[in-house]
Amino acid sequence: MNAESTPNVLGPRDFSRLLQTRFGLKMSHQAISKAPYLAKSASGQIVVTDALAVLADRGRIRLDAPQAELSFETAAVPAEPGRPRAKGNGYYDELTLTERVKRRKLELSLAEDEGKLLRIEDVTEAMVAGGRRIGERIERLTGLADELAAAGRDGGTTAVRDILRREARAIRESLAEALSLSAAEEPDTDGQS
Repeated sequence: MNAESTPNVLGPRDFSRLLQTRFGLKMSHQAISKAPYLAKSASGQIVVTDALAVLADRGRIRLDAPQAELSFETAAVPAEPGRPRAKGNGYYDELTLTERVKRRKLELSLAEDEGKLLRIEDVTEAMVAGGRRIGERIERLTGLADELAAAGRDGGTTAVRDILRREARAIRESLAEALSLSAAEEPDTDGQS
């Protein structure tokens, strides 16, 4: 089978045979049909040049031939019922690309609806609010001077360490709350602790 007699698109069985005869790669037609990385036309046929390039990129086949041998004549592309015949090499490629973009937009929309995808603005706003809350909490540490001095006189170093541990724990908890988006929406009801 030479390059000029190979069509731009093939069914999965024919593409499987092409891989076996030309490249020595055994890949079942079921695997070809299910492979999401192989470019398919609107009718589900394999776009040969794109599919071979992807398989070469993945290291499954070696394309020793120059790229010119992989550009097949468009006259061999069969017309699909209800679809215009390809005008040049790009009609089915553009159709495939359009469908991929639509699918990707739907995937992103679904991920956002499920809460797996966050808007950059929301994350930035939460981080700024969290930083503000942590800064306020650190500034409150200066108000502990009297408490620390009294604890140092009455209970010694152990009492001072207990107060510092309590404040460190409170700052860690405040940090954990501040880094969540829900904490950015809720006002600080914490007061002083």
